[in-house]
Amino acid sequence: GARRVVALEASTSLADLARRNVRENGLEDRIEIIAKLSTEVTPEEIRTAGRSSELPDVIVSELFGTLLLGESALEYLRNARNRLAAPHARVVPPRGVQWACVVESFDVASITAAHDWGGLSLRHANVLQDTCSVVFTKQYGFRFSSVPSKLLAPPVAVFEVDFAHDAPGFTGPADDDETILDLVATESGTAHCVLVYWDVTIGAPLL
Repeated sequence: GARRVVALEASTSLADLARRNVRENGLEDRIEIIAKLSTEVTPEEIRTAGRSSELPDVIVSELFGTLLLGESALEYLRNARNRLAAPHARVVPPRGVQWACVVESFDVASITAAHDWGGLSLRHANVLQDTCSVVFTKQYGFRFSSVPSKLLAPPVAVFEVDFAHDAPGFTGPADDDETILDLVATESGTAHCVLVYWDVTIGAPLL
């Protein structure tokens, strides 16, 4: 294992919680927690916390939201690579892929649908139904995995990211504002939504 770990946590409450876990496990001599954004930390603070004249040779991060790059992972990792780590430091996880697949789910479709009320049919209002917004199902009190759904086509890779080298603005093989993907339906049904999810790896490439 690591001889010394310097952990960065922007939330002071979560940093305090982490320190309690460190004490609970008797690891105060190996783990130091700094309650700051990584962009606010100086190399000198890292060296002091790490009790070393050298900067760390491994960066471990979990900067991923519902979308792979939704929490500015590339911005923070580039800053950390350039300022807070030794040259050619290993980044864990090193790679990730954003996937998308077309799904049938009547429960998800009902989120923005107009429903009949008081014996009145409102179904024609659904020609105005919002079908293009990004929706996080947990904001509606459920997880996608908890409702019936069916994949209508195999998942496709929207882009792959190399966290050890890619810079902000990277969106795939060509840095275009728009990517067109071909999908081949393998199941019959109604396409209600596009489900997006991601994978990360510490080993071989995902694609």
